[in-house]
Amino acid sequence: METPTFAAWVRSQGRAVHRGGGMDWYIYAGALVPLTLFPVFPRLSPSEERKLLKESGALALRYTPPVPPGTETPFWYVVCPHYAFDDLSAKMRNQVRRGRSRCVVERLAPETLAEEGWACLRAARVHYGEGVPEEETFRKEIRAQGDPPFEFWGVRVGGVLGAYAICVVEGDRVALSVLKIDPAFFDAYPAYALMDALLEHHVAQGGRVMSNGARSVSHETNFQDFLLKFGFGRQYCALRLAYAPFLALAVRGLYPWRGLLRGKGLAQGRSLMFQEEIARSTAPLWSPND
Repeated sequence: METPTFAAWVRSQGRAVHRGGGMDWYIYAGALVPLTLFPVFPRLSPSEERKLLKESGALALRYTPPVPPGTETPFWYVVCPHYAFDDLSAKMRNQVRRGRSRCVVERLAPETLAEEGWACLRAARVHYGEGVPEEETFRKEIRAQGDPPFEFWGVRVGGVLGAYAICVVEGDRVALSVLKIDPAFFDAYPAYALMDALLEHHVAQGGRVMSNGARSVSHETNFQDFLLKFGFGRQYCALRLAYAPFLALAVRGLYPWRGLLRGKGLAQGRSLMFQEEIARSTAPLWSPND
C-alpha cells in the first residue's frame, strides 16, 4: 500500500506529474513547482529546465536553489524544529494563556470541517478583501482531503468554530497548509491557542519539524512574522524562475517598467515582477547543475 503523502494525493486527484532533476513537479498557481509542501532546494541545469517546460506545457518553472550556509537572502521558508512554551516571550505566553482560557482546540473530522468551516473561511476572506469560493466547492475540497496525510484542527469559541487549520503530515515533517480565523473571534486569541496546540502536539511531543511554506509574494501578510514569535526561523534560499520562450521575452521587456504596475487588476503582474527581482538578486549565490 502506498504511503500517504501529499504527492500520492495529488496523483490520486488525476493531476499531471512531471519528472525532472531527480524529483517530481506539478503545476500550481500557473507555474511548474516541486511536488511537495516542504522545503526543497534543487539545482537544475538549463537543459533540464527546458525539458520540463516543454513536456509540461507550463509557462513558468519556479524553484528554490540552495545558498551558502549563513547567507541571508530576500527569499526563505519558515520552519520550526523545536517548541517549548516556556521559551516564548512573556507577552506571547500571556496571549497563549488567554487563548487557552477562551478557546477549545480539537481535532476535527473531515465532515465536521466540511459542514462548519465555510462560514469561518468566508469571514476571513471578506475581512482581507479576498474572493470567497462557493460553499459546495469548499465542501468538496475538504472531503477530497479526508484521509491522511491531511489532518484537520479547529478552535471553538462558545461552541462556534472560530478558526481552523489544515496540516499535511509526512513522517517527521508537518506542513501547516491552511489557517483561517473568523475576525469576530480575534479577541479570544484563537490563533495563539491553535498554534500552541499544533506545535505542542507535532513538534514538542511528536518530534516533527513544522513548516509553513515560502515567503508570500502575492500579497502583504504578517502571518509569518507571527510564526517567528512562536520560535519559527527563516531558512534562506535563492529563487529561480525559468520561462517558456514567449513569456521570457515579455518579462524581459516589462521588467524595466515594473514600477508602473499599479492597481488591483495588475496584481499578478506585480507579483511576477517581484519574484523576478528576487530571482535576479539571488542568482549570483548559486550555480546550476552542468
